[in-house]
Amino acid sequence: MPSVSLNFVGRLASLLSSLMQLSAFQGTNYLVIGCTNGIYVRDLVNDSRESSRLLPVLIVNFPAAFRQVLEINDPTSIVAVSEFNEFLVHYESALYSYPLDLIVRVSRGDATPEGLDDSKERLAQGRGDVLFMKVGCIFDETLSE
Repeated sequence: MPSVSLNFVGRLASLLSSLMQLSAFQGTNYLVIGCTNGIYVRDLVNDSRESSRLLPVLIVNFPAAFRQVLEINDPTSIVAVSEFNEFLVHYESALYSYPLDLIVRVSRGDATPEGLDDSKERLAQGRGDVLFMKVGCIFDETLSE
């Protein structure tokens, strides 16, 4: 793995607010990152050589190595719930849902970010601010709070 300046890594880390891997959605793995200026997606090759090169690619080629799918400020957390085709984003004290398949289509260039933005749904409206979001599985059931 190529060496990378710690100062450069620190600057990149200050831009990241959340990171997740979307495993085997529609036969492909994806890396999804939330940054100060939006959410970016990159498909991953199912190859150990690609995984070992991921950090340098992220640092050296960001954002060229990724495609911006949502232009939102400082997403606090992101979660994909493939069982329900939902992509949840917590930002600005609110919780939003987007169709997961549309996130993937935008990342591939098969759909527009504007169409994705039009499809968003605000969850927990009328209940005040959403302070945090957690999703987990227990006994093969997906739970969230």
